[in-house]
Amino acid sequence: MMRVFNIVTIFFFLTIIYLPSIDKEMNLTLDTTENSEKRKLFGKPNLQWDSLETFPKKYEAYFDDHFSFRNFLIKTHSYWSSWAYNISAVPDVLIGKDNWLYYVSKSQGDSMADYTGLICFDEKFLASIQSKLEVRQRKLESMGVTFLSVVAPDKHTIYPEFLPDNVRRRGTCPGRLNQVLAYLKKNSTIQILDLREILTAEKKRSPYLVYAQTDSHWTEYGGFIAYQETMKAMGKKPLLQTDFEWMEQHWAGGDLAGELALADGLTEKRRVVTTTPLESQLTRHLDNYGAPINDVYERVFNKNQDLPKLLFLHDSFGGVMIKFLPFNFRESVMFSTNYISYEVVEREKPDVLILEMVERYIEYLDLVDKN
Repeated sequence: MMRVFNIVTIFFFLTIIYLPSIDKEMNLTLDTTENSEKRKLFGKPNLQWDSLETFPKKYEAYFDDHFSFRNFLIKTHSYWSSWAYNISAVPDVLIGKDNWLYYVSKSQGDSMADYTGLICFDEKFLASIQSKLEVRQRKLESMGVTFLSVVAPDKHTIYPEFLPDNVRRRGTCPGRLNQVLAYLKKNSTIQILDLREILTAEKKRSPYLVYAQTDSHWTEYGGFIAYQETMKAMGKKPLLQTDFEWMEQHWAGGDLAGELALADGLTEKRRVVTTTPLESQLTRHLDNYGAPINDVYERVFNKNQDLPKLLFLHDSFGGVMIKFLPFNFRESVMFSTNYISYEVVEREKPDVLILEMVERYIEYLDLVDKN
């Protein structure tokens, strides 16, 4: 019996070792688990004489991204880590209480170090932000453009109660956004729209989430509240909730659940717009802008031509606001970018320019705009 057991053990061991290679070479595609990573996987390199030295390393990177059962193993590991230990298998995702997920990439703003008071802007950097914002505002005013910067709060800023208990303030820094706002209030007339107070108040008042439980972004409802506040800051009358039809829907897990390969296992309810009779006022176009942007942009025309024209520059948080902003403008041109191209401003001739960025990228206020 012991000999039979050993033979069976060896058989299963060899099967596990060689099955990925057999599946790959024979193109069996036994593993149908979808890839959940947001990055582009390495492509298969070509073997050439002038690349013999680098080929092994490139092929290893390709193989590591494409061997059979890779996606299944990643998903299994992620499930086990989160279920058994409540630990994230992905360093950029933090698992909080009640399956709340937070984006904590150190290379993309290091929001946790900021939240816990461990990183600060120095006086020189704050002065640089002030200088660049003032130059930007003067330049745009000379072109007849009204300018507004809008900061979308990080998720943990609005929902800190679901963070793990070991995440707490450890340093003395008040937070980079607080630093910027305090410095500008003391030294400049530049205004930045801070949405933290209104979103926190809405979270307490409303039964609906303003940020998604398993996603790094605000919900469509939270984005609508941000749109309303932005229009008020511009002195314009926003649309009301009653101008739209809303409903709660069950959604598969968001981008952070996807990072953990748990999108199909973590679901949540979100309040979303279903229809609005006002949509017939708009005509939406999606295309490539060409130089100098050379990227996809959206242009929306409103039947009401008595309204001003908008140029909206945004990150991924602005994607929800695009659904609502065009109702207040005769034409809306919208790009996903962190800087202003004055060549585009000159070409489009907007009346209003809104630049939206998420809190963890507040340092991008120091970017130099392009001529």
